Amino acid sequence: MNEEHRIEAVSASPGIAIGTVHKYRRIRLETDSRTIDPAECDTHIERFAHALDLVEEELHRIASLARTEIGENSSAIIETHIQMLRDPELKKMIESQIRKLKTVDTAVFDAFETFLKRLRSAGNAFFAERISDITDVRDRILYRLQHDASSHAPLKGSILIADDLTPTEVVELSRLGLKAIVLVAGGLTSHASIIARSMSIPKLVACKGAVGSASEGDSAIVDAKTGQLILYPTASTLAEYQSKWEALQRHRADVESQSGLPSITACGVEIALRANVEFESELHHVMASGAMGIGLLRTESFFMDTQQGTVASQQNFYEHAVEASGHHSVTIRLFDVGGDKITDLRESEANPFLGWRGIRILLDRKELLREQLRAILGAAGTYPGRIRIMAPMVTLLDEVRELRLEVDRVQQERMIAGKPIDPDVPIGIMVEVPAVALQADEFAAVSDFFSIGTNDLTQYTLAVDRGNPLISELYQHHHPAVFRLIRMTIEAADRKGIPVAVCGELASDPDAAELLVGLGLRDLSMSPSSIADVKARLRSSRCDEMRAKATVFI
Repeated sequence: MNEEHRIEAVSASPGIAIGTVHKYRRIRLETDSRTIDPAECDTHIERFAHALDLVEEELHRIASLARTEIGENSSAIIETHIQMLRDPELKKMIESQIRKLKTVDTAVFDAFETFLKRLRSAGNAFFAERISDITDVRDRILYRLQHDASSHAPLKGSILIADDLTPTEVVELSRLGLKAIVLVAGGLTSHASIIARSMSIPKLVACKGAVGSASEGDSAIVDAKTGQLILYPTASTLAEYQSKWEALQRHRADVESQSGLPSITACGVEIALRANVEFESELHHVMASGAMGIGLLRTESFFMDTQQGTVASQQNFYEHAVEASGHHSVTIRLFDVGGDKITDLRESEANPFLGWRGIRILLDRKELLREQLRAILGAAGTYPGRIRIMAPMVTLLDEVRELRLEVDRVQQERMIAGKPIDPDVPIGIMVEVPAVALQADEFAAVSDFFSIGTNDLTQYTLAVDRGNPLISELYQHHHPAVFRLIRMTIEAADRKGIPVAVCGELASDPDAAELLVGLGLRDLSMSPSSIADVKARLRSSRCDEMRAKATVFI
């Protein structure tokens, strides 16, 4: 008889689940490294084309499933996988490898590995957390080259424990009735976690030792509020968590009943709850979620598709974002890419997360910046007063001043060409480097607004790589030092009379949202799926109560 055993982890999707353990392992994929005969090349290229067709058909089925059972937010994530398959550069690279007399599976593996090496060295959380997406596409191609069909063991009522999961695996496995996900690896902002939150599937990541400690078929509990996996629970623990689960269901019903109500505190203060958006197919969800516009429009996905990075396609995306936001504003973050931007722009760096990324690369590669500004300012000219520009990874005052000069240059370019402009497009910065928070008064003098990026601010303040499972317990969103930097930023913005918001994961946590409002914040941006929970909490809280909590906490 095993004794109750608790393993600490990080909650990536909140909730409680009681079920039985199912260990999930992928089929091991191996490549054939032999040299093929030149006469075999056409056959291997045909096998590759056939595998692509099968995988695309499979991904369309998964995307359709995600769209009908989860929502467009999750479907959009799967659509990006389909776009990877269609990338002509990828196809060209793999066929070239086959012509060099490599087997088709080795050619696929080597081509993807070249791509993945660039991502790993990009120094950007967006790309680091998309590595799982890329490997998923690679492995699906390899699987189809080596097997006729995929299969999964029955999972109804299971708590799935694995080393890691891809977004498509989360969608597929969800149909089989799993109750929760526990991963040894994984990240808070990975696409797999985003989908799990959209589906209200409790999920733990960085759960060290889970695979080795758990036994197939035994009972287990996932507490994705406190961040615990409970193995071999006692009868009293099971009864305790059954009661907690029932209370959570009642809470969720109450939250859903308030989703259409105004976003105001119990004392009548309006709090702007905005959406973080990454893909165009997410846009319809903005208004449906009750969001007051878009507080963070990520633009890095243009680098995941070589066919979609043109000025015209970007401008089209930005204009659609404005249209989807009703009368509210859209804050567009400039490319927060690492130095290689998926091409060979630089040599590899020893520490890319502290290297050539964000505004640093944009100001060095001015044409890249100007192309994006042409698209943004084109949309702003069509919809004056609706668009704001936000710079990522700002560290120096001169970076803001130089960005303003570039905006002026592109505005002048449009005026000379007789194109419409918005002469008053606000230019703000992400506050994600501690040095900026410490100099917030000076930055407020050259910025039109602040948006606090708590993901990187936490990472840099605590000197913890947020994607490293070995030190995941040190990555603490609620660390008092992080909140003190946030308070300094809010106070400086208030003194200078400029708007300030939070757009990191912290805003989607109802407990943290109370603290942020208690510090004086009135603008929060988050995943659309988190808005209802945060709104319900704030509607039940008074500002003086939240202020008292924040004072005690900090």
